[in-house]
Amino acid sequence: MIGAIPEDPFDRIPAEWNFYPEPKGTTVSDTDEITNYEDILDSRDIIARIEYLESFTLTTEHHEDVDCDHSDVVARTTCGTCESSWCSVCTPTPSARCPFEYEHAEPLTEEEEGELTLLREVAKQGETFSDWTDGVTLVRYSYFERYAQEYADDMIPSDVTVSWPFTCIDWEQAAREMQMDYTTIEFDGIDYYGR
Repeated sequence: MIGAIPEDPFDRIPAEWNFYPEPKGTTVSDTDEITNYEDILDSRDIIARIEYLESFTLTTEHHEDVDCDHSDVVARTTCGTCESSWCSVCTPTPSARCPFEYEHAEPLTEEEEGELTLLREVAKQGETFSDWTDGVTLVRYSYFERYAQEYADDMIPSDVTVSWPFTCIDWEQAAREMQMDYTTIEFDGIDYYGR
């Protein structure tokens, strides 16, 4: 058939051949809000989100004023954000807008400022971990029992964990004992465990 799009041979690769599996837990992009409703957080996501939000702080960089021949005749305009000034003859801008406006960042919303404050507090607590920047998994307290079960399932072959004695384990007690090796971090009133 002329004009038909050839079939992509990679569409037929079985899912189990995925050489780049998604990491366990929740992964977010730096543009996604991070809240304490997540069961699992990664410290690298927190760091990336902080950096993303901090990139939106207003720039106050002042650009050097350029001397021109019109300085004695034409008044200069000054930007209220970056305080740069320019001659409207040498640098014509629509509606007297700052010619450096593209460098002005959007201000954060109140919600984003609140999130940034909370994430900075979490990051400050997380700096006690030696591998915080390399990635520390933080597990929400209410999810920790399920996390302990998944952790055990990963360590022991699945055909063994579906039979006795693994079906008789007190997972609540197992999770409490596992928590002893973890450090608690508070995220807006909610405890997360990490190590």
